Amino acid sequence: MTMCITADTHFGHDAIRRYCDRPFVTASEMDEEIVRRWNMVLGGEDAVIHLGDFALVGVGRIEELLAELDGHKILVLGNHDRSAKRMRELGFDEVYKEYEISGIRCVHYPEHARAGEVTFAGHVHNAWDEMHRADGARIVNVGVDVHDFQLQTLDELLGDGIISG
Repeated sequence: MTMCITADTHFGHDAIRRYCDRPFVTASEMDEEIVRRWNMVLGGEDAVIHLGDFALVGVGRIEELLAELDGHKILVLGNHDRSAKRMRELGFDEVYKEYEISGIRCVHYPEHARAGEVTFAGHVHNAWDEMHRADGARIVNVGVDVHDFQLQTLDELLGDGIISG
């Protein structure tokens, strides 16, 4: 089983293309490419933890997107996501405010990282890849804007020395 992590897909959000200088002509093109790249990595037995800001579209389109995307889908709520109850109704398998995997805290907001810990986060789009705070927190941006619109496997992230680094 492959476990992947991502954030800030912002499906359907046309303005995000300009805000983050995404290389797509339309939001539809962006959505199609992110779905394609997602499904290249994940199969039915695999899972993805999405660290918030999944989509800015109507509920019908969210249901369609979730049906198109492979794998077991876990959402950590972001500022643009609906309530946990609603996101489960729309098709996410699990929804949380925060999540932990392999001893790493997974949150939407980087400021929720704890001193001395490694944290996977989103929210900052293309502002930075990784941050080291004075309190010893190490925050890794797992968002699509800094990962070529592709999912990152947990093995890839851990192989980059996240735990020991």
